[in-house]
Amino acid sequence: MTSSELLDYVERTLRQALTAVRTHLAGQSLETLRQRPHPNAWNALECLAHLNTYTRDYLPPMRRALHLAKARQWTPVPEVRYTAAGRRLLRRTDTSRAFKSKRRYDCFAQSLDKDTLKSFLIYTEQLLRVVQEARQVNLNRCRVACPGCWLRRYSMGNLLEFFARHTERHIAQALRAAGVSALFSPSTSEATI
Repeated sequence: MTSSELLDYVERTLRQALTAVRTHLAGQSLETLRQRPHPNAWNALECLAHLNTYTRDYLPPMRRALHLAKARQWTPVPEVRYTAAGRRLLRRTDTSRAFKSKRRYDCFAQSLDKDTLKSFLIYTEQLLRVVQEARQVNLNRCRVACPGCWLRRYSMGNLLEFFARHTERHIAQALRAAGVSALFSPSTSEATI
């Protein structure tokens, strides 16, 4: 995949996630957003809180990595390479399997309100700014430190693709949990009913 194709996909997915949340979830009642499809499943707010936690943890290291890449003048390259760590990370976005979240990212049974929606919108807008800045650097050389694990680093391209796929997975889950009959797919022009 080329760098520009990847960044276009990430930007399109994040923008569609924003549209889906604004259109289909923001107008829902708090009771609807807190309902569970079954007792052990996340509700819509927990899905968004999970995404918020990831974005909150990764935004500062992503910004630092971009700043460093710009300072070192790592210009964009045509192709995105996938590292072993990046491939493992991307496998965790497989929608056909359920994964157990680490405790810090598991938002099950937390007392959440509509501020979670607002936080999601703010964090996603900030992530879109990171995508715009990433267009100016080499996505393969720009490495982002994993929060809580000082040894692990992901290439910016692999990490941004993870964020797009991860967002896609959990926005679709949140829409199902809220009982909204919208389909979320970044291959279409927008979330549709």
